[in-house]
Amino acid sequence: MRLVGASDAFIRWPFIIEGMLVGLIGAAATLALVALASAPIGQGVATLIGQVPIAFDRDLPRQLFITVVGAGLALGGVGAWISVRTYLIR
Repeated sequence: MRLVGASDAFIRWPFIIEGMLVGLIGAAATLALVALASAPIGQGVATLIGQVPIAFDRDLPRQLFITVVGAGLALGGVGAWISVRTYLIR
């Protein structure tokens, strides 16, 4: 792309977007595993620690979703930016 006059930013952004997409897919897989494993783990902990009252806020699933998706997008984007940066140094 550089041979036909593309700027570094024009070359870099598709790779960064792809990295963010990979991070988003990883976040979705993580959330799916958490959704599948939360009920059995929660029941096991409840029987193990039956005497201690443990309660979570109703907002926890939303906060977990936002945190995992945000971290996946950020890590994917930063990782792709660092990778592409090493190849675009003149």
